[in-house]
Amino acid sequence: EDIDPTRTHLNYNLAPNRGMTQGEYVRQRCEEVYCLNRKDVNVMCSWVVTMPKDLDPAKTREFMQQTYNFLADRYGEKNVVSAYVHMDEVTPHMHFAFVPVTYDQKKDRYKVSACEVINRTELKVFHRDLEAHLERELGCRVNILNEATKEGNKSIDELKRGTAVKELARIEERLEELDVVGSQMTENGTKPIRLEERTVKDKKGLLGHSERSGVFIEGADAEQVKAIIDRADIHHSLDRKLQTAQKQADEIRSSATAEHNQTVAQAENVLANQRQLIEQGRAERDRLKAEGERRYKELIDKYNSLVGKYNELLDRKKTLSQEVSDISGKRAALEPLRKEVDELQRVYDILTKEVQNEYNQAKFKDWSTMPFGTRYDEYRKRGELIALYKDGTQRLVGSNEHGGFDDKTLADQRAGLCRVGIFRRERTCEVPESLLKELLQARDREKPISQNLQNYIKQETQVQEHIKKPTRTR
Repeated sequence: EDIDPTRTHLNYNLAPNRGMTQGEYVRQRCEEVYCLNRKDVNVMCSWVVTMPKDLDPAKTREFMQQTYNFLADRYGEKNVVSAYVHMDEVTPHMHFAFVPVTYDQKKDRYKVSACEVINRTELKVFHRDLEAHLERELGCRVNILNEATKEGNKSIDELKRGTAVKELARIEERLEELDVVGSQMTENGTKPIRLEERTVKDKKGLLGHSERSGVFIEGADAEQVKAIIDRADIHHSLDRKLQTAQKQADEIRSSATAEHNQTVAQAENVLANQRQLIEQGRAERDRLKAEGERRYKELIDKYNSLVGKYNELLDRKKTLSQEVSDISGKRAALEPLRKEVDELQRVYDILTKEVQNEYNQAKFKDWSTMPFGTRYDEYRKRGELIALYKDGTQRLVGSNEHGGFDDKTLADQRAGLCRVGIFRRERTCEVPESLLKELLQARDREKPISQNLQNYIKQETQVQEHIKKPTRTR
């Protein structure tokens, strides 16, 4: 009943032109994303945003456009179905309809879910966020948060109860005005009016003061009678409305009282749970604080220990770096001695290994060179009969069951791996210990090998050449 048809042409739609009906676009959008195939799925939601009464009317168009920008950005412009602005009613307002689409992170897809898009948190913060956006864009105060919205969105029942309370207040105010009119008529000398409870069939009779009308009036002319009848009709109508309003008010008070009691009980329960959670939180906080302090102290001690070890390693690194630097400097000076050391090592090997082996071969007397008829049992019993192998190893020669050399020695001799004989008692070649010590101590390039050692090396070379000459065998 509040629509003014003469202003309907001023209405407009801020949403994009989809080229189809709203229902067709809702179905198309639900097919583009995941949507449960159930009849009870809410596939469209809407906000009704009313322009504040204290806002400058010149900012109406800008208010609606910025509101649309806010809503389209919040819910996605692809999901906008329509955004009709109504200018033909008491207050300019916009009906913003959209498909509630959200992103499902677990399944990596978009889906239709009104309960996730318009949840309890969204209803609490929506008006605050819209007001902040509009004030930022319009550059003035925009009272979105008021007595109706500061506590969040309200349900349809709550809005209807508010409307009924306002209507009741209006009726009571009208009744008070009628009481004032009656008092004024009495004060002006008009006699009290008495209306009988009869059916008035002919109201025209009242104008001629006829008793056929069923109404008896004293001291009233025709105009007064007409005014009284009109007021009486209004009074009866108001009585009926008052009774209905009082009945609705009683219902509202009863419902509000029950809801209030239930809300108080829930609030007390929440407060009790809150106090319990606070105590648990404090206990947990104290425990975590003590644990954190203990762990912090342990980490500090460990850190100090690591710092000490790190400093020690730094000092050691500096020392080693200095030593490496010193060694690198001396390495070039020591390089010329390498060849001399290698030569001395070769001489040492000759004296300690090869010469010793050749020495043993030289003083070894092969059994084949023994005088004919010499018995070897006597040498064998004394442990002097030896098998000398080419690598310098020695082993005692035993006897077999026939009284000859043991089988292994006999086989090795036939294979040319060893010689069987005895060591001469006289020493035909000897390495003086003094010369060996001199050889081992010759490390300094400025201390040359003595003449005695050079003569000995020359002598041993001649001995080796002599040993290598073929010997006469029997």
